[in-house]
Amino acid sequence: MLFPGFLALLSDFVASCFSKNREALNEAMEEFELEHYKRQGMNTDNVLGLFSEWLVFDRESAIFGNKTGLEYFIENPPPALTEHGLSAYRDLTKFTVGLFEIIDVTPNERVTLADMDGNTHSVFDINMSVSIIPGQIIWSRIAPIDGVYHAVGSIFFTLPATFGTGMKKMIREWGRNTLNARKAAQWMCHTPKEHELVRDTKKKSFPEEIADIQMPETVAAQKLDAQIRDAHMNEMFTSDSVKKWTNRRLFSSDFPTKAMYFLMPEDISETVRDRLLSSMVQYINNIPRSKLRGKTPNEAKASLRPLERSVEMNMFSYDIYISDLEYATETMHAGDYKKAYNIFSSVIRKFFDDKIPAFVAFRIYTNAAISCFMDSTGTRDALGCELIRASLRLNPRYDFGLQQKKRFVDPYDDMSHVSKRDRKRAEKEVEMFMKYGIKQYHRTPFRRYEEFLAKCGISLNYETHTKPTTFQIPKQKD
Repeated sequence: MLFPGFLALLSDFVASCFSKNREALNEAMEEFELEHYKRQGMNTDNVLGLFSEWLVFDRESAIFGNKTGLEYFIENPPPALTEHGLSAYRDLTKFTVGLFEIIDVTPNERVTLADMDGNTHSVFDINMSVSIIPGQIIWSRIAPIDGVYHAVGSIFFTLPATFGTGMKKMIREWGRNTLNARKAAQWMCHTPKEHELVRDTKKKSFPEEIADIQMPETVAAQKLDAQIRDAHMNEMFTSDSVKKWTNRRLFSSDFPTKAMYFLMPEDISETVRDRLLSSMVQYINNIPRSKLRGKTPNEAKASLRPLERSVEMNMFSYDIYISDLEYATETMHAGDYKKAYNIFSSVIRKFFDDKIPAFVAFRIYTNAAISCFMDSTGTRDALGCELIRASLRLNPRYDFGLQQKKRFVDPYDDMSHVSKRDRKRAEKEVEMFMKYGIKQYHRTPFRRYEEFLAKCGISLNYETHTKPTTFQIPKQKD
């Protein structure tokens, strides 16, 4: 348990230091934009509490020797503070601040929180335990004092949303404790230029009034299939595929939106994309779920009071994969084809680990194959052939893949230049060569990823028009 006045002693100490240096206080107030929040009508107690919390835990101030208020307090404790009491303040430096998911609640005692990394913490806080329910997302600051976690911030607040895996991953990438008290004030006041939490997550692709329209499942499926045909993606998946993706025993809750995002071909217009995404969301919200006792998500949502409703927020991006692909292409240009192959392979492994059905996959397969063929040692030619075939299994209409098949694979099947006497032996050698390529392929992430797409009921069959970069075959050394 925290001794009485534990947090007040600390905040009063920091406030007293700033009250003696008006210039430092004004500088901090301006950086925090305190007057802006007051003009916006934000609750005065909340904003002042967050401002004080920021000065104590988050801001390194010149008057404290470029340390936080907490760090300065520990170095200059009040004379009456015992060593045991000081030890508790040292524990306070182990705080975690940011967003948490409510896992469990023990009323009038404690709550179990999970951070965005999935780590759980049992937090003793009576006020929090009677104010929140499992499944909610909250902003708070917690710290382990004498081995027991406590809420140690000025306030906590809930968000009317749940987070998908893509959103959680993005928040993790922001870094530990970056969502401090100053950021919390920005979110609560909805400052447009700083409202990073919801930036780009409410796209016009998902207008809530469209997603919430209740209709028979068959009608929603027909609408989705019509949009899939308009996008010329009907060889890739159907509404039946999307329904399969809502099976929570096989796929995560955010898989349908994640799959649709990463399956979009590059040449689809924004209008077509938005219509397709809206139809998909509308469809999955009108599919009955056993978890909802036969109700659809829209029916279940309609039965809730407005304050009980929440929106699942998610964010997906190609960025972390594109940087690797660009590096692989640069490596090919530099002539290090073995390294380029390894990079292409690692990207496919990331797609597999992240459960992402990416439209660009067949292009990666073909570039990996070219890397094999360009390797002057010739030890990966068989694998290259199988990668070309695999790329065309994923997308039989991939124009560049068909060109590379004609260039690298078809010559092995051409026996016109072989005498009749030697033809059977040549055919046997080609057969053994191709079997060796299949054996090599089966040990790669490419094979596992192809099986993953099949499990999802996804094909990448889409007509492409590629403008390839030409790589010259290196001359064999004498």
